[in-house]
Amino acid sequence: GGGGGGDKAAAPPRDPAESLKKLLTDDGVGAVRPGTEAEETIKKMEKQVRLKMKTEREKMLREQQRLLEIQHELDILEMPMKRDVSLTRDRLETLDRELASAEKDHKIKKKAYEDAAALWEKKKEEKANLSDHLRMIIHDNEQRKTQKLEELLGKLGVEDKGPVFEGFS
Repeated sequence: GGGGGGDKAAAPPRDPAESLKKLLTDDGVGAVRPGTEAEETIKKMEKQVRLKMKTEREKMLREQQRLLEIQHELDILEMPMKRDVSLTRDRLETLDRELASAEKDHKIKKKAYEDAAALWEKKKEEKANLSDHLRMIIHDNEQRKTQKLEELLGKLGVEDKGPVFEGFS
């Protein structure tokens, strides 16, 4: 043998990076020779890296496309709901304004109704009182007339309190 550590032949490392490291750290002669094993290993590793990057990029683009399609499907699902929500909100806002206006109108008309009802009750009571007063006046007047007529009949000497006008009884 030759070297310092033993006579067994070193098996080439399985990892390409280890293989490259070994080639570069040997005696340096291999690094100078064109087309050496180190260059081939480097080219092979670069090719693997490029291939892996291409594969990953393609995989990423496919996944991105798949996600865009899913997002598009979700958007399609949400479109009718968004339209319905928007229309419903617009209708609610309109109804809210109409409700406020109707409430104001209701309060005004309710107050007017209550005022009219109170006035009606007052006039009804006033009429009832006035009708009672008229009946009392008529009653009092009839009593006075009856007394006066009885007095006059007494002065005339008529004692019979039968019909005053015999032809009209």
